Amino acid sequence: MELAHLKAGDELNVEVHAGGTITLTPIRPRTTNAEVSQVIQSTLKDYARTMKKLA
Repeated sequence: MELAHLKAGDELNVEVHAGGTITLTPIRPRTTNAEVSQVIQSTLKDYARTMKKLA
């Protein structure tokens, strides 16, 4: 579990293939569009402040 960077309680996608191979794939939470937009807006505001200071 450590080598795969998994912890107890993590959500996994488990696939069992015909040859007997088991594949465990962690399910990572996706970021919403609203969260991405908020981060972009705050970054642009910080950038604008920095550019005003440099001008």
